[in-house]
Amino acid sequence: MKQKISVIVPCFNSESTIDRCIDSIYSQDGEFQIELIVVNDGSTDQSENRISKWIPLFADKGYELKYIKQENQGPGGAINTGLKYVSGEYLSLLDADDCFLQGSIKKRFSYLEEHREYVGVRTNGWQDKQGERKLFDLDPERTTNENLFDGLIGGRATNWAGSYMIRTQVLFDFYPTREIYASRFGQHMQLLLPVAYKNRFGYIDEPLMIYFLQDNSHSQASTQEEQLRKDDRNFYGYYDIYTHMVSEIIADKDEREFYLNIIESWKYKHELNKSMQCGDKVAAQKYFRLYEDTGRITLNEKIDYYSKTNPIRAVWLKVYRRIGMVLKGTK
Repeated sequence: MKQKISVIVPCFNSESTIDRCIDSIYSQDGEFQIELIVVNDGSTDQSENRISKWIPLFADKGYELKYIKQENQGPGGAINTGLKYVSGEYLSLLDADDCFLQGSIKKRFSYLEEHREYVGVRTNGWQDKQGERKLFDLDPERTTNENLFDGLIGGRATNWAGSYMIRTQVLFDFYPTREIYASRFGQHMQLLLPVAYKNRFGYIDEPLMIYFLQDNSHSQASTQEEQLRKDDRNFYGYYDIYTHMVSEIIADKDEREFYLNIIESWKYKHELNKSMQCGDKVAAQKYFRLYEDTGRITLNEKIDYYSKTNPIRAVWLKVYRRIGMVLKGTK
């Protein structure tokens, strides 16, 4: 019997993009079955009609589209519902406004079949804004790091929904009730972090999905003021998720505190950047000192701060940086 790959797509008022998303899954071919689980999270548009038309098409191809409709519970609630229906050996998430590229599932599936030592695999992808595309990642350190847990906590790994595939057995060993923290943020992080902890992740250095950036979306806004508010909301949503997950995953107190301190340093960095953007010098100085005390601030970040608050000191730091580059043989 062919192995099964499950894909969960949470959908809320996605009538303009859901056909593209579902078609990108339907079009995948390989020596596997596909189980698409679409959770309609209280849509009030024509999403249901569009999704329903795909059900017989999937059946004719030997695939399955499971359609679940519920009252609006937010992304976390939609994923929790979808997880109850997963029966595949492998699992991916895909947002309703994004899509897989041709061969995406086959390449991930084949990779994990050939590399049993990995609990999951990530891929590169395209970030598309009004037709202009750029790759998620070009930094080899971020793409080749097998220690995804450290990479995610340290900001050295990408985590786009739709860019990974994981082994469901490992996931459900951590979530025997198939219930994640019902937040509106970071659902994919709640799947990746527990699977990645003390395990290894592979990487396919090829763009295998497209993430479409939309104005006024969850992360994008049309004005600077609104963008600042959304950035703040998004940051603290993810800050909450990471703090919760580290506390749930790591039993050892010292190790847990180590990672929580890293996450706390993010807060100081975020508040420093926000204060600088808002021109609040008092708050900026406060959060700069707090961030500096963590030992995680970079020389470039110090230069950026002092360029706006103490230009003379910034010049000396630039000289220091240049000397360091010369000593390392960098021109």
